[in-house]
Amino acid sequence: MVFDPLERKDSEDLGLRILVPGLTPENVKDAHNAILRALDHGLGERAFAECVQYTEVLPSPEDASAEDYIRLTELENYINWRKKKRREKAGQQMH
Repeated sequence: MVFDPLERKDSEDLGLRILVPGLTPENVKDAHNAILRALDHGLGERAFAECVQYTEVLPSPEDASAEDYIRLTELENYINWRKKKRREKAGQQMH
């Protein structure tokens, strides 16, 4: 599984578009619930709730390459990188 971060320039909110190979439309809701439980467990419920404001789960496009996205196993690293980048930006604006 991979994800595509969904960010707006005018907001600090982070959303995730999670792409699942072979997912069928009738399984999207169950897959979404299972992935949310796994992320709550993997990142910690509080950390996940504080860092990710919205999620969507979709089948991977057939023509998509995994290299075009971030592996879901890298989500914690992505969140840490994003926090660091925002702290650096805030520090630059203070000078």
